[in-house]
Amino acid sequence: MDTLSIHDYVSDRQAPRNKIFLPQNLISLLEQGEKVVYYANSKTIITDKQFAILSSGNCLMTEKLPVNNHYRSLMLFFDNTTLATFFIKYASIIDKIPSKPDRPNQPFVVFEKDEFIRTYITSLKLIQSKPASFLKK
Repeated sequence: MDTLSIHDYVSDRQAPRNKIFLPQNLISLLEQGEKVVYYANSKTIITDKQFAILSSGNCLMTEKLPVNNHYRSLMLFFDNTTLATFFIKYASIIDKIPSKPDRPNQPFVVFEKDEFIRTYITSLKLIQSKPASFLKK
């Protein structure tokens, strides 16, 4: 399997608490709807104003449809080697981020989207809409 893969996921059906096995880590760039993710002793809710990084493994997921009845998420899957490479490459930046000792160790992290992330999502969609020959070197 590639170390990074991108999937555009669209659904018009509510998905109540499905058991999911994530073979790789996941960045879920939620565009429409709401996602609830349950790990062993923790739970998070992700709205379309947020994105999340989820660790690989077993979890339960619920997908809630928005008013227009289409759930949409751009998903980036990556392996632990890619994650380790990222941490090594950007160690000097990561080391400057203050740690929060009162924050529990969770198998996910949720962030608020900003203009950069919204533009990034748009850019990924534009790249995906191009013919495969455009994407090859």
